[in-house]
Amino acid sequence: MCIDHSDQQLDPKPRIIGGKRTGQYEPCQDRILREDIIYRHLGQHPRRLQYFGLEQVSPGVHSIRLELAPHGCLRQYIQDSMHNMPSLPIRFQMAVDVAEGLEHVHHRGVYSADLSARNAFLFEGFRIKLGGFGGSILRDPPDRFRLDQCYEGRYTLPPKGREYDEVDILKREIFALGCILYEIMAWKVPFGEVDSEEAEQRYDRGCFPSLVNNPLREVIWDCWAEVFQSADQVLSQLRNIARVALPRPYSVVLLFTAKSFCLGCIQYLVVSAGPGKPD
Repeated sequence: MCIDHSDQQLDPKPRIIGGKRTGQYEPCQDRILREDIIYRHLGQHPRRLQYFGLEQVSPGVHSIRLELAPHGCLRQYIQDSMHNMPSLPIRFQMAVDVAEGLEHVHHRGVYSADLSARNAFLFEGFRIKLGGFGGSILRDPPDRFRLDQCYEGRYTLPPKGREYDEVDILKREIFALGCILYEIMAWKVPFGEVDSEEAEQRYDRGCFPSLVNNPLREVIWDCWAEVFQSADQVLSQLRNIARVALPRPYSVVLLFTAKSFCLGCIQYLVVSAGPGKPD
């Protein structure tokens, strides 16, 4: 997706994102239907792309209708603005957005199975929503969808002598969360200087991207070291750090989020006094 760096207004009309042939090719049909099921199962949430359902664009060809992210995917935006890193408070906010999105996904009994900056989408005010659930799986029933895709190499948990199937998918999700937090805070892809295969080999040797001077180094490292047991734990730690680290006029305030409003609870969120729009 091309990135428009000018200020934009969101088109309120849903867009058709891509067309995939279904019916004639069973695997592709399965993927489209899976993504439709996953989006509907997740329900509406401020940290995931709005979903408007399936649309048949021609006989045997379906598309999914998704909210349009005006600034594209986070990965491309970072690559296009490597020398124009947002302020630390904004990057803290982005990190919280991603963790909050993944926490919701897991809370709904779904594993992303492909979390990365490619599947994080950028909106006005540097807010992030997650998408890309075509290969996601449901926790219950466990055999509804099989895990038929791999995380990108730079986001792949090293096996450490284990067989691939022996590694808990939740640990893979948390490792990938650490990688996207690194990408946000360092404003670059983990091991972007080497190819994906070499990045995986470095992880397997116990070599990780430097976290020196990274404000979230402890959180990121604990994601990589398989310390965290849930995305909720990561989110809680991020909010605690943000509450202490963010300067005024940025502050950690009590807000009703969409989720907490439904539960009748109040949650901490990082918000900005007005960071503006992506350049």
